[in-house]
Amino acid sequence: MFRQSVQKILLILFFWGSIASAQASETAETTVESVSEGALDAVQTHGSSYSSNPSALKSALSSLLQPVVDFDSIARGIMGSHYDSATQQQRAAFSKEFKVTLVDLYADTLIRFEITDIKVRDSASSSPDRATVNTIVTTRGDGSYLVQYSMRKDENGNWKARNMILDGVNIGLTYRSQFDSAVRSR
Repeated sequence: MFRQSVQKILLILFFWGSIASAQASETAETTVESVSEGALDAVQTHGSSYSSNPSALKSALSSLLQPVVDFDSIARGIMGSHYDSATQQQRAAFSKEFKVTLVDLYADTLIRFEITDIKVRDSASSSPDRATVNTIVTTRGDGSYLVQYSMRKDENGNWKARNMILDGVNIGLTYRSQFDSAVRSR
């Protein structure tokens, strides 16, 4: 059970990272589709050399993630009520470390999971600037997962990932709970 939970979290990180290189003219759905393809292409290009040169895949993934994952906003959400009491330096350091950790975990996930198919099932918009994109991700041996992306347009009209839900597990809330527990235990 624990192993399956860890695998699901790693899978979430993979798909969070696959929402990259969005253009302002794209819909949230087409953003998810095109970036999923880009992430799988990065694995094809760099996956076989990952054990000897992990930085190649990590660099490619970082480039994919930067334009479409709102790292600062996600980091702020994870910090929750602790954000206001943190200094600007602490906030920036946490956001930077969160990005590095996410890219590292994303790269590891891409190598460990064999994704056979990613299909956008549907999407829903609560406003012109917000959408939830539902995808079905099929992995070799592990079956399929429902992955929901919470997307929001930035000030330039580009879609950015703000949260993910994998088979009912809200990743943002999970990380917030873990962060809060870590801070309270200090």
